[in-house]
Amino acid sequence: LWSTMLGSAVTGWKVKNLIDDRAEEKFRDSKFFTILFFLLGVIPLIGGFFRRIWGRADWRRHYVEMLTNRDYFRRAIQGRIAEKVIGWYRSSRVSGERALKVSKQPWRFFCHLPLSILPAGLHRLVSDRQRAKEWFYYLAIRPVRLYFDSDMREQWLLDMVAEGKRNRLLTDEDADIILSQVKDTYIQKYLKSLAVHVCTLPVTQVVSVIVAVVFWVMNPEMSKEARSIAMAGILVAFQLTPISPGSLVRGLYVLYLVIKEWNFKDYNIAVFLGFFKYIGYLAFPIQMTHRYPELARFMAGHWATEAVHVVPVFG
Repeated sequence: LWSTMLGSAVTGWKVKNLIDDRAEEKFRDSKFFTILFFLLGVIPLIGGFFRRIWGRADWRRHYVEMLTNRDYFRRAIQGRIAEKVIGWYRSSRVSGERALKVSKQPWRFFCHLPLSILPAGLHRLVSDRQRAKEWFYYLAIRPVRLYFDSDMREQWLLDMVAEGKRNRLLTDEDADIILSQVKDTYIQKYLKSLAVHVCTLPVTQVVSVIVAVVFWVMNPEMSKEARSIAMAGILVAFQLTPISPGSLVRGLYVLYLVIKEWNFKDYNIAVFLGFFKYIGYLAFPIQMTHRYPELARFMAGHWATEAVHVVPVFG
């Protein structure tokens, strides 16, 4: 059993190009060296470096050349920077234009390097002023414009339908039915309510941060460690509670519509679901099931797909 396991490990290293033919021969002849090479891989940060030196002769020549040849060292660093930046571009950490600048100017690369430990979206947001402007517009200005601009709401629905067809959430037949209903009065009311739902997206995060900061300021007698733990607990608690400030605002808005229009029948599902976090985004798609079944199916699928990105642990 042990021979099979160790032999399979050596085969895996060869397939992954971690070792060359000579190292493969050596490991197949010695269980001790095979286990030692495996243990090197467990060591964080430096384990991979020592594995490269041991497992492949070309890597050894590469490192020796870097230490003895200044021009080779410079080109190797440029190549490594370019390789890293390509990875950042593919994961949308940097734009194409910025990727070219960063790869040509090492000082820009080393400014971005500490940010690479952040999630890709946050890295891009912190380092790209244009993306930060777009993010602010998307979260703060666009929802307000959607509420007041009927043409923009219609275009929003048309864009969602087009995206739904691309993502196979919507058939051509259902898409045609939905597009024929765009001008219906109730559809407009529905889209307006969705705009309010979009406006409530950042409410919970903003309130949770404010509460955490107020707690920090109001409890100076506590140690920094204790206050930091308490702040983290406050932020986590806001994310885990089934009813949040954002969902309360959303639910109260639906309740306001019921009272204003004196119409419970058209909101009898949304008025209850709207108060709950995450599933509240599906309140109006479910409410629309009887009157507009094609649109309801599509919007439920669309918003559920979007919501899984913000549900903690497993969407």
